[in-house]
Amino acid sequence: MICVTQATIGEPLTENVRNNMQMIPLTGYPSLYIKKSCGNTIGVFGTNVDDCLFAGNLDFNEVIKKTQTIFESKQVEWNKVKFLGVKIVTRRENNKTWFEMNQIGYIERLQQIPVNAAFERFRSVRASLSWLCHTRPDICCAVNRACQVVEKKFNKSKIRAINKLIQRLKKSKDTVLKYLKLDLNTIHFRVHSDFSFASNDDGSSQLGYIILLCDEINKCYVLSYCCKKSKRIVRSIMAGEIFAFSAAFDQDFVIRHDLEAILNQKISLTMFTDSEQLFDVLTTAAHTTEKRLMVEIMAAREAYNRFEISNVSLVSGNSNTADGLMKPRIFAPLDELLHRRVVSTNVEKWIYGRSYTIVIFDLLFLGDCELMSAQRDPGQFRI
Repeated sequence: MICVTQATIGEPLTENVRNNMQMIPLTGYPSLYIKKSCGNTIGVFGTNVDDCLFAGNLDFNEVIKKTQTIFESKQVEWNKVKFLGVKIVTRRENNKTWFEMNQIGYIERLQQIPVNAAFERFRSVRASLSWLCHTRPDICCAVNRACQVVEKKFNKSKIRAINKLIQRLKKSKDTVLKYLKLDLNTIHFRVHSDFSFASNDDGSSQLGYIILLCDEINKCYVLSYCCKKSKRIVRSIMAGEIFAFSAAFDQDFVIRHDLEAILNQKISLTMFTDSEQLFDVLTTAAHTTEKRLMVEIMAAREAYNRFEISNVSLVSGNSNTADGLMKPRIFAPLDELLHRRVVSTNVEKWIYGRSYTIVIFDLLFLGDCELMSAQRDPGQFRI
């Protein structure tokens, strides 16, 4: 990691990365750059104010050395760094190499709140817990509920709930995000989405999703996750499910676009939901009578018909990994994912090896209509 002192910079860091290092910013994350040589990615470079985090091969290391001659920087840290409060450690064991992301030191410094503590103290502790959500998806729901507490509804039960969460974190502080090497020939995205209707104290609903990158032998790791209050009024369970599904697909679409640019290969996507009604609406001719949802449903169907979504699978509620983001307690599938780096999904319905004709009406008003056929590869649907 390079730490650059702003006072000694002769030209902006980002300008140097673009022009001198000739790196390309990613679409979804403009502060993350990639360096290509002969069509292949040789390095990745991320910036945050005057801190930088990079990874690459020996050729990319020479580029970094040239950059260090332009800026006055601290000593480069290798394989064991701390970036934005998150500790990143490279480990090797039995000829295997991986890296971990954790905030163990942050957890060890947490202290429980006295039962008679003021609201200001409660607010300070919940802000600390919010920062832990960067590496602990299993606490997102509990932290989200704590963040919704206002001073008028603050009471001792809220303090007990947050103390219970701190106790749980202390016992499970060794839970980390672990990133193993995957088989690049078989990698694919698995995206789980879920929804909790009127589960908040104010009657609002929760949306959640988790994005995984997996390979054929079921090894996987977490790329992104989210648990948040729905900003829109949810009038039915179906509405909440399609809102969560759309949010999950939008986030994965950006991540997949950037990852495909880094790896120079197409990556398939399978969406998982535990709503049979949503599954039928997306994959069959079924439709909902709630007209407010037509925009989201048509957008999801369009993505499905254009093969931006390789497959949609219906899973049981007790095996939907995203359900762990909707519960303040430990959820077995999510706990298994964090500790064993595998995901066990009980698929009840999916579309296998289907082929059909897609009619594109984009040129209809020009008097021309293009007819396209697409055959799905059955190998894409291994669950």
